[in-house]
Amino acid sequence: MDPNGSINPIGGFPRRRGPAVVVVLFLLPTLAAGAACFTSIFSFGDSIADTGNQCILLPADPPCTLPFGRTFFHRSTGRNGDGRLMIEKSAIANNAACSSLLNNSLVLLGEIGGNDYNFAFSSGISLNKIQELVPMVINTIGLALKEVIKFGATNILVPGNFPVGCVPRILSRFRSSNPRDYDPSTGCLAQYNQFAQLHNEQLQMELNDTRRLYPHVNIIYVDYYNALMPVYLSPKKFGFTGGVLEPCCRFTGGVLKPCCNGGMNRSTICCDEPSTYVNWDGIHFTEATYRLIVKGIMKDGSLTNPNLNASSCLVGDP
Repeated sequence: MDPNGSINPIGGFPRRRGPAVVVVLFLLPTLAAGAACFTSIFSFGDSIADTGNQCILLPADPPCTLPFGRTFFHRSTGRNGDGRLMIEKSAIANNAACSSLLNNSLVLLGEIGGNDYNFAFSSGISLNKIQELVPMVINTIGLALKEVIKFGATNILVPGNFPVGCVPRILSRFRSSNPRDYDPSTGCLAQYNQFAQLHNEQLQMELNDTRRLYPHVNIIYVDYYNALMPVYLSPKKFGFTGGVLEPCCRFTGGVLKPCCNGGMNRSTICCDEPSTYVNWDGIHFTEATYRLIVKGIMKDGSLTNPNLNASSCLVGDP
């Protein structure tokens, strides 16, 4: 179990060393629980949330070179994607808030656990055995949640897991000749999506228990799984005409190559239009996908529990 968000380099999953990323962003109106809008966001996470720390620790890693960052920044910034991340889709401008910072802030806690599962997947451990990790991962999330509450956080978003059976790196590593292993409506690996749902169900039970201990705290579950499933069911409806189950950084010879990195693998093909792809590098999503997830979360609250309607706090299009 690695609470620091690291992935061991087994079976093609890249190493992510160092502590979990903490991102602090100050904003004008953004996500809100209830009527108020927040002055700042704290984000605890891994490479899904890292806005550049990886290049301080590992300057030779793929995200530190183009084509990473090409869509928005037009240069590499250390982000694992073609542009901005989910946390940045709600950050609008600087607005310093020093007094009672955590109490007036929104805390995004996670997604946590994905790296622990990836390590187990790539180690060749059976899916049934990996399910035994779920209670330990959920317990770790619960401990982290209680810790930020003790520090004064009162508005906390806790995301669930993505539909990992649709992730290109999983589809590549666990390719099956048995059609019954795949969901016919999406082409995703059914058992791996069921595993993600198991994690999400147990996480929501943990959050319910924590709410009873801290009734004054807004603990909001964010449903990343169902934010993405409509995309996998009808990708063209959302503008993903380039690829949904293969990444912008493409497969070569049936094997997913390392992340379009010119320094490591100049022969890897990178797509011309990342915005038409769901996935960027086999693990992380494109900016277009992150935008879609954030819009779904912020617009009507249907992807959060309890319901979070932040439409009154939106400034422009995420």
